[in-house]
Amino acid sequence: IEFEGAKGWLIGQENRGLNHMFTFINTSRLGTAVQGVAAAELAFQNSLWYTKERRSMRALSGTKEPEHIADAIIHQPSVRTMLLTQKAILEGGRSMLYECAKVADSMADCEAAGDHKGAKAHDERLAFLTPILKGFLTEAGK
Repeated sequence: IEFEGAKGWLIGQENRGLNHMFTFINTSRLGTAVQGVAAAELAFQNSLWYTKERRSMRALSGTKEPEHIADAIIHQPSVRTMLLTQKAILEGGRSMLYECAKVADSMADCEAAGDHKGAKAHDERLAFLTPILKGFLTEAGK
């Protein structure tokens, strides 16, 4: 790759490029976490639909849908457990995203008010939460 004759522009403050890069990376990680939640939500919705439509034997607790030859598998305890596990992971992940958004907003408010100590504290919390969020939610959303 040759960059001869290429023009460049300074983005952000001079000599603070690495800090700006980490800000960009954390923003990107949060975006990836949002995609993980979206994938998990779609998976849950599809699972829920399927378990309501798929019929196989009668429910262990007794007939739930007498108008059909078999009950939907959503009435099976093990299937309900899997669905509720999916839902718990999804809702927990969404709550984690909301917490990160709240911390990011608080950091921006502190920066706007000139409270550098408060902004740094929120930035450190966000830097701690972001990789956890991204890693967990992308694994859970598979």
